Amino acid sequence: MRPILLAMNNPYRADPVYALFPLPAQSAGGRLFRMLKDLRPELIKADYLGRFDRRNLCQGSWGTRKARVAANDLRLTYEDRCFNLNVVVFGEGPREALGLPKLLLHPIERGGVVYRQLPHPSGRCLWYNHPTHRLLAGLLLEELYEQSV
Repeated sequence: MRPILLAMNNPYRADPVYALFPLPAQSAGGRLFRMLKDLRPELIKADYLGRFDRRNLCQGSWGTRKARVAANDLRLTYEDRCFNLNVVVFGEGPREALGLPKLLLHPIERGGVVYRQLPHPSGRCLWYNHPTHRLLAGLLLEELYEQSV
């Protein structure tokens, strides 16, 4: 299975196909694409779109209750049914909805699903401004990109 990139919601479009979409460039998906492209200059948007299953917990507006229901659905669908499915959880909201402890980058295995956490790649999050943090996030994305072949 393709690795899942899981975020909160999409302020640009409610259609799930646009979850963490690489356009516009200043969007969360655009930032993730650039982090991966920094390590793989030959990468094109179609590669990014094809190698990752990009999702948001909520369609439309964010709601804690709605997110918990969606997180529970995700767990019921994949945990104890998959082996080594990788899910990168972006942001505090999705992390809390999934009931994960706060551990950036470190794998947390639950029922065959390996969760990793990163801050949300929005323009408001300053964590990615540090070159080492940006590189670490890019390396994680590159590792999962390679595994999705």
